Amino acid sequence: MAPAGAVYDEYLETNMRAITEGLLQALLVKKPAHGNTHPNTEVEVFCIEWLTNWNKERDQEEQVVSRLTAEKELLLHKRNEMSELLSKKENSFAAELQKLRASLSGGSSSAALGGQDVNTVAAPALANFSGLGDPIGGKATEAVPTAPGDGSSSAAL
Repeated sequence: MAPAGAVYDEYLETNMRAITEGLLQALLVKKPAHGNTHPNTEVEVFCIEWLTNWNKERDQEEQVVSRLTAEKELLLHKRNEMSELLSKKENSFAAELQKLRASLSGGSSSAALGGQDVNTVAAPALANFSGLGDPIGGKATEAVPTAPGDGSSSAAL
């Protein structure tokens, strides 16, 4: 166990060094005048004012840090929720796509679809997926069926 004096010295070194260095620097830069009646009056007043201002500034900085930390935690929570929602929507979309492929694998695609275009049949499944939107850009994902028999589809991803 360290002697009490060593513990106290360590406390002063770690916690008070920045304060004393800042105060000393302010004293050297501002150079408050000595009073005529009491030699240390203006220096004492200057030191008390400087320490009061330093404490106020530090409290404001700590409030800003606390606010930013809370904001960061909120954003991380929202990101996790959105990621989970995206995962669920992707799984739902994959299941719909697998069902559609399974129904098409039984024979010719136009016969299995009753003569309809694949894009027209897939549009409802894609429309369900479009409600998610783009979590980063805020744009909705939409499936836009093209003309029947065209064989193409455009989707804004």
